[in-house]
Amino acid sequence: MLGDLGTSWRSPRTPISPIRPASLFHAVIDACFKLRARLDGRVDAIAAITVHGSALLLARGDRVVRNERDARVSIHHCAACALSLGSAGVPEFSEGAVIRPDIVNLRQKVTAALDASLPDGAARVDVQLRSGERLEETVMVARGSLADPLSDADIEAKLRACLRLGDQTGTGRASSTRFWRLDTLAELSSLMSAPRSHRSAEVTAL
Repeated sequence: MLGDLGTSWRSPRTPISPIRPASLFHAVIDACFKLRARLDGRVDAIAAITVHGSALLLARGDRVVRNERDARVSIHHCAACALSLGSAGVPEFSEGAVIRPDIVNLRQKVTAALDASLPDGAARVDVQLRSGERLEETVMVARGSLADPLSDADIEAKLRACLRLGDQTGTGRASSTRFWRLDTLAELSSLMSAPRSHRSAEVTAL
């Protein structure tokens, strides 16, 4: 059990998600990001959106969105946020985003359709504009997966975004420096010391 301890590292084999929802929905979002770029601001011209995916994707995500928990596992909400906002982080799956009129309106234009040829984790998204023009994007491997991992810059950007949510913006650079030296650290307590010190300093200042 301990044969490869200190020589075999699991971290490089652990996918790091760039976005909020479960990995099953990442290809949907990536396809919508690509479509948003091609639409060049014409989101209001969308007449209909069809998301094609596996039986598992539809079973998990073809649902009515009533709250933020529903939104995190909704094909409809994922597509609407990615197309309308161009982002899919924590704020896009909050209660405020769930009830935003523009998101609600776009979400109602989304239809989920089974495509048995697509594996779990893949998706094809078709957008039809009111003009009759149709755009399509297929994503077989989502960004952030082991097959398409995030760059170091992407990982640091996610760390900074998470720290902002936790009001720990001052610790980002120090924490990322320690993270990249993880394999050289004698113990792990230093990874947590900076956030605690930052918060203690704020409390003392108050």
